[in-house]
Amino acid sequence: MDNKFGVTRNLHYLCGVMKLGAKIARGAGRSPAAVVVAVAVAALVACGGADDTVNSAQANIVKAFETQSVYERGNLPDPLPANILGYFDITERGAYRYIVNEDRSAKSRGGRVIAAGDSIAFMFDARVFTSGAFDSQQTFYTNIDARIKEVTGNNPQFDTRHWPNTPLRIKVGDDPSILKALQEALIKCVAGDGNPENDRDGEIASDQVRVYLTPNIAFGNRVVYSVPANSTIVFEVTDIEIIE
Repeated sequence: MDNKFGVTRNLHYLCGVMKLGAKIARGAGRSPAAVVVAVAVAALVACGGADDTVNSAQANIVKAFETQSVYERGNLPDPLPANILGYFDITERGAYRYIVNEDRSAKSRGGRVIAAGDSIAFMFDARVFTSGAFDSQQTFYTNIDARIKEVTGNNPQFDTRHWPNTPLRIKVGDDPSILKALQEALIKCVAGDGNPENDRDGEIASDQVRVYLTPNIAFGNRVVYSVPANSTIVFEVTDIEIIE
């Protein structure tokens, strides 16, 4: 279905380019073929610009990780740094995923692994990423009450009246209300028992996940909330529970 749709969409696009080229040609006294070629070249240049934006975003994410001694799992530098604090991996869609508390005790990490189709609830803090550590980035949306108050206190003009302060509930992999790349990044993460007091009395603590999304798998060239066009964003997801 996707392939068929993709072919149909591309044919409509090429047809549109040809019609546009012919229309411009008639007004400019040039051959339609020459104008179509010019339009196609312009489209390729635009695509190249988009690739540059994504490549730059990816480089900034990796640099931020390495500054914090976090390296890509399975692609470690040689010689191996002595101060590794964690690992990140890259999902099929291209999200960069880092489990902040991966080194917690095995007992507290014994929760259920999230699968596609699971209904889950979680807290999150979504920020615009430019460079550097997570804590230095600007929040644009969150459901964590303490963080909402902090954002409002730092910037009274920031409108947080419609931000929820209750867990977000989704069906993983099939929820239209949340970015697909973020949903995919939560698959195979460990859910907890809902108790945020990690490692106390043997409770199961969920993964604390940071998911970095480059513009092409985030909001693209749209302006969303206070997020500028072509922005990289990062979600910190905590207190994940599977809803039976």
